[in-house]
Amino acid sequence: MEEEKYIKKFNEGYLLAKHDLKLAETVFKALEGKKDIEAIALLDGGKELAKEMKGKNRFLEMHQNYKVADKGISNDKTKDKSKGKEELERD
Repeated sequence: MEEEKYIKKFNEGYLLAKHDLKLAETVFKALEGKKDIEAIALLDGGKELAKEMKGKNRFLEMHQNYKVADKGISNDKTKDKSKGKEELERD
C-alpha cells in the first residue's frame, strides 16, 4: 500500500513539474524537510523530471551545431550534375 501511494505521488510531482514549473517550485519549496511519504514522493518526481531535462538539454547542445560538412563530407551535388551534362553533350 505504501508503494502504491509513493508511486502515485511521484507521478503527481513529475507531472506538476512538467506542466506548471512555477507552481511546482513553490510546492516543492514548501515540502522541503518533510519526512512523510507523500512529500518525499512528490519531491522525487520533480527531481526525476529535472534529471531527464538536464540530460535532454545536454544532448541537444551537443548536436545543435553538428553539420555534415564538419565531417569532411560534401553536400554539393551540383558539380556532379553539371559534369554529367557536359559529358553527354560531347558524345
